[in-house]
Amino acid sequence: SSSMSAHLRGSVQVEVISIEQVSYEEFLRHLSNPTVMSTISLQPLPSLMVWEINPEMAISMVERLLGGSGETEQFRRELTEIELTVIRNTMAKMTNDIRSAWSNVLSISPELVSIEVNPQFCHIAPPTEMVILVGMEMRLNRKTGLMNICLPYTLLEATLPRLSAQYWFASGEEGTDEFSRKAIKDLLEPTLHTMSVELGEIILQVDELMDLEVGDVIKLPTNVGRDLDVVMDNKVRFKCRPGVVGNRLGVEITRICSNGGETYD
Repeated sequence: SSSMSAHLRGSVQVEVISIEQVSYEEFLRHLSNPTVMSTISLQPLPSLMVWEINPEMAISMVERLLGGSGETEQFRRELTEIELTVIRNTMAKMTNDIRSAWSNVLSISPELVSIEVNPQFCHIAPPTEMVILVGMEMRLNRKTGLMNICLPYTLLEATLPRLSAQYWFASGEEGTDEFSRKAIKDLLEPTLHTMSVELGEIILQVDELMDLEVGDVIKLPTNVGRDLDVVMDNKVRFKCRPGVVGNRLGVEITRICSNGGETYD
């Protein structure tokens, strides 16, 4: 929305209001006629996407770009050739926002292919193909309108492995740049965990527990030179050796455990 604000020289706010999976035919059936449908290629992805803007909002954008307030009440009508040319130039510039939005997933080269005003003339997918439909509300100054972004399954299919949680948290792969790693680190650092060091375990009978008194010594099976377990979230995470740090007790980490027991140096 910041780039749209700069281009339209006004306050622009965009909010996602819905994300749905529907057929392409159902998407077209719910559009008004006329409307403004920008068909955009996302090379190297195999299919096209559609960026649909409510015609009243499109006219307000044109009015704003031509020096008006963009708040004049509009009635539903087809855009003139001049208005379509202005919208075409605007949408061509908006492809940079699409490139930025996809940058952490895939390097793409968006390009405006065409603009249609009749939904029946926009054929980017078979009628029965499933699409992801992202509904958004756009506010231009005090004018409000709707936009839709339609992403066919064939377009998303090639990117699905890159959208998995495993991919995002894997280190050293494309898409996990320094900015993303820092963002994840900043989110995880404030997380609090309870950590404890277990000296050992022993089984006592009930009568032995009842006889315990202050000063009694419980003999543990742990050898003096043996590493102790550091437990966090009910799993052994580290091995350590006890000691003294200044006037406090402390431990020195000797090994890091993986999978709650397997260790590596």
